[in-house]
Amino acid sequence: ASFDWVEHTYQVIARIEEYRATLRGAESAARGYRLSGNPAMRDEFTTNAGLLDRQLAELTTSVADSSVQSDRARQLKALTRTRLQLSRQLIAAGQPGTAPALQRAARAAGTSAAIEGLTHSMLETEQRLLVARRELTLSQGRMLIAFGAGGTAFAIVLLAMSFATSTAVFD
Repeated sequence: ASFDWVEHTYQVIARIEEYRATLRGAESAARGYRLSGNPAMRDEFTTNAGLLDRQLAELTTSVADSSVQSDRARQLKALTRTRLQLSRQLIAAGQPGTAPALQRAARAAGTSAAIEGLTHSMLETEQRLLVARRELTLSQGRMLIAFGAGGTAFAIVLLAMSFATSTAVFD
């Protein structure tokens, strides 16, 4: 069972990292579209934005066993919604460098920083859990080995006693 928790923790870490990479891809595609006007960049943003919904749902399900991580996942979902909306506004925006565009950029940077801080906290928590869960797995493994060795020694003693008894009966 403890091995399953170690595996679960690795899966949560992978989901957080996958989410972070997808979000960066979405942000980059939105900026790329804004700078180049290339429709492929807008399509890339749309694809990544869609992936983020699924990834956040999977992450939320994965951390349901922890109230702290569940709260963080809910916060992450709200921040992501805000960040994606700001990216959509960037894609649809008028002239860059205007006061509204600069305000959106500042708000986007603040939201991205909050997301980064939150995902960092989630990863730190999972890393601590991983260390504790791996140690428990190793401890349980050592205990099983000890029981196995003790059981083997006990079986040898019983066989020796049985052999000694059977030899005494036939003498």
